[in-house]
Amino acid sequence: MMIKHIGLLFLFIFFTACAAPKQQIQFENVLRYDHAFMAVNDNRPSQERKSKRVKLTDFVIRLGEDNFSPRPIEVLDAKAAYLLRKLGYEKSIEIDHFEILNFYGYSASQNRTKEPYDEFKSSTYTPSVPLVGPVNDSDFIQCNLNGAIAGQTFSVHAVEPYDIKDQATVFPIESRLFRKSVKAATEHCIDKAIGKIKSLTKNV
Repeated sequence: MMIKHIGLLFLFIFFTACAAPKQQIQFENVLRYDHAFMAVNDNRPSQERKSKRVKLTDFVIRLGEDNFSPRPIEVLDAKAAYLLRKLGYEKSIEIDHFEILNFYGYSASQNRTKEPYDEFKSSTYTPSVPLVGPVNDSDFIQCNLNGAIAGQTFSVHAVEPYDIKDQATVFPIESRLFRKSVKAATEHCIDKAIGKIKSLTKNV
């Protein structure tokens, strides 16, 4: 009887471990000061919310929203809501594009990585902003964010090189250094957007 219980316990632990969620990029101290005011209208194409290979080069993967907690659009909304309330401005921001891309062509050219994300099929969708990172020098994360406020458009991007070397796995997100670079690029991109929004509201 005890052997049976031990066997059941082992199976429970095994399946629980297998069902454990993958690593995510975590954003801390994201506070919503006014839950009634939505600062951001999310107009992004549905493709931008999912992890997928993009039509740009052979080695670019978009990181979907399931890789983040909270979602980057929620981080932007929280920061924008705080800014606009502080300025006494109640119009929403229109977000047309907000995507985080992983370019790993450099390590692939050095034969240091295997082709990751084999389950992701090619997409006919092209990113809103061309790659501007150090294509010939390193792998990098690029964040693109386009939007408008009161009819005035803005566009920002941020790039963060990374090198996970032998820590690279089939799923780079399991690497702490990779997650750190994704977080840095995303936060920098959001901060740039907040700066643009603050500047544009002065002209309204």
